[in-house]
Formats: sequence, C-alpha cells, structure tokens
Amino acid sequence: MIAESLTLRAEFLPQKGQSTGDAPPAGVTGPAGAGPAETGGTPGTVDPNGAPGGAPRQQDPMKGCYESLPMILLMVGVFYFLLIRPQQKQEKQRKEMVSALKKGDAVVMNSGMHGIVEELTEKTVRVRVDSNVVLMFDRGSIQRSESLGGEDAGQKAS
Repeated sequence: MIAESLTLRAEFLPQKGQSTGDAPPAGVTGPAGAGPAETGGTPGTVDPNGAPGGAPRQQDPMKGCYESLPMILLMVGVFYFLLIRPQQKQEKQRKEMVSALKKGDAVVMNSGMHGIVEELTEKTVRVRVDSNVVLMFDRGSIQRSESLGGEDAGQKAS
C-alpha cells in the first residue's frame, strides 16, 4: 500500500527539464477527454525553444520594437514640423533682419526699449532713445525693426 502511494505521487512530480507550471507529466492526459492538443502538446516532447510539452513558441522580443517604430517616427516628424522647423525659420528671419539694419531704422530691443539706429558695428548697434541719449546694445538684443529710411525717419520716431 505504501509502495503504491509513492508510485502515484512520483507520477505527479515534475520530470527532469520540466517545471511545475508546464504540461502534465508523461502518462497524465489532463481533464477528462482532453487530448495532447488541449494539454499543451504531446507529453514528453520539447519544442525548439526548449519549452517542455510542445508548448507554443514565444514571440520574438524585437517584434514589439518593429511594431512601434512607425509610431515613434511619426511622433518625431510631428515634433520636427510643428516645433523645430518653425523656430528655425523664425530665427533665420530674425538674423536676416538684424543683418539688414541700416542707419535710421526704428528698432525695438528685447527689453522693450524703442529707438533709432545711429551707428552699426559688426557686433554692436548704437540706438538713440531720446534727443540727447544714445545707448549701445548688442546686435542680438534687437527684437524687431521698421525700416523708416534715412535721417527724416528720426524726426518721425521722436
């Protein structure tokens, strides 16, 4: 009697190379009427991935990367066309405007100060903000300009 109970228990223990959650051990068919297809494959077989019981193959881990790649590329394209490209165009226009400045142009500085260009150098600009007040600014601090043309423009802006 004891020998029979040990034999029955040994049938339900996992076989070598088989974990407890996989297909039942050889000789055990699972639920009543269930054949090898319903129990995870033919008992005692091993699939190419090494899973016992002929378990289904695991999915390729790179498959998820390939499926999400178009969505990532789409998001990068949206960011480029909605954020980066317009900012680059705006910066290019500002640089062209600063390089096209000439004496007599009305300008607005980043600080909000308004004035008339009196003198230009490669890196700086002298701006008249009042009849006797001339300030020197960096060219990069000019926010926008209005070309008034010539010395008569200074009379209009003051």
